[in-house]
Amino acid sequence: MLDPGNVRGNVPASHPGLSRERALPRMPRDRSRSSLRGAGHRAHGHGAKWGWLLALSAACAVRPAPSTPAVSGLQALVDREWAWDVQEFPQLASRTGVHEADDRLDHVDAATQQRHLAHWRATAAELAALRPDGLSAADRVTAAVLAEQIHERISVIEHRMYLMPVNGDSGFYVGIANLPRAHELRTAVDAERYIARLREVPRYFDENIALMREGLAQGLTVPAVILAGRDGAARVHGDVHDATRSVFYAPFTKLPGTIPAATADRLRAAGRAAIEQAVIPAYAKVARFLAETYIPGARKTLGASELPDGRALYRAAIRDHLTRDMSPEEVRDLGLREVARITQGMEVIRREVGFTGSLPEMFVHLRTAPEFAQADDYAGDVAEFVLGGDLLRQRACIGQH
Repeated sequence: MLDPGNVRGNVPASHPGLSRERALPRMPRDRSRSSLRGAGHRAHGHGAKWGWLLALSAACAVRPAPSTPAVSGLQALVDREWAWDVQEFPQLASRTGVHEADDRLDHVDAATQQRHLAHWRATAAELAALRPDGLSAADRVTAAVLAEQIHERISVIEHRMYLMPVNGDSGFYVGIANLPRAHELRTAVDAERYIARLREVPRYFDENIALMREGLAQGLTVPAVILAGRDGAARVHGDVHDATRSVFYAPFTKLPGTIPAATADRLRAAGRAAIEQAVIPAYAKVARFLAETYIPGARKTLGASELPDGRALYRAAIRDHLTRDMSPEEVRDLGLREVARITQGMEVIRREVGFTGSLPEMFVHLRTAPEFAQADDYAGDVAEFVLGGDLLRQRACIGQH
């Protein structure tokens, strides 16, 4: 079986019969930003979300020989997809230990996006053609999770979210500033690859700027209000006057003694030149573009419905977050029902413990009453007290107030 182990993962809701305990894990993502603000960046800023495919590929490598054509086809598809990802996304490859790619950055231009779209559509079709009756329960989960991931990637490109590679808390130029921490230069080859990657920064930034210009022309930007001051994150690297004080020079200050002194000097000089000639000017260019063109030109509206084809894009974002196809109205109604259900449960607890005031008054009592002083760590989250119920039942004294 393509079974990575007894781990918990996200099973698409359209497959209610699949066991979550046997599902392949979907790597967590930063949910502090919405899909509408962050999906453009994720379209080519692949991070931990790709880890599930690496885990699956490793599991496939140690599993017994496939027993059916369907299992064999699924394993082959997973292996090919992982090999393709590593080839197409050098930054992903580096994060997963494929250091031959350390001398390159991803390509994110519009032509590459369309090529990726064609690849993922073909992959989706191949997945759909697999006979589910030839797969074990665990392998059906694997196929379902992979299909959901591929669906998300296709949706990002079809809705042109890649035209929004920046948002209020991250962006392509912010992520690149993490390169120095990701590169440990243990050999001269490591250093040469890092220098080559630094030389790639202007091309990578220019491709992103081109996408942003197209986004401006198409009315596809994040709200201007969340971009205020975002040029500062680029300017901090573009205003550096001494390359040796740039964060990108840090790896060269820790070259190991196993590298001959003359070679180390040459590498440091090449690193300084790459920072001076490529990195600093590229960041300065991004800072100017953000301050003078992009932020002033970004949309002044807030809602996704104000974007071109905004309702469809918003619905795609819901599918991304929930792995189920629901309308905004259905999500709202579900939330209202859940709030009503939870409130009813809290009212039951209020009556059980004998609190005579209203539910809001009980919340205030829980936050302020001296008998709960030892629970200050929980005071910021009333649900810890109310929804759990046990604490309230144990504190019978609440009924005396």
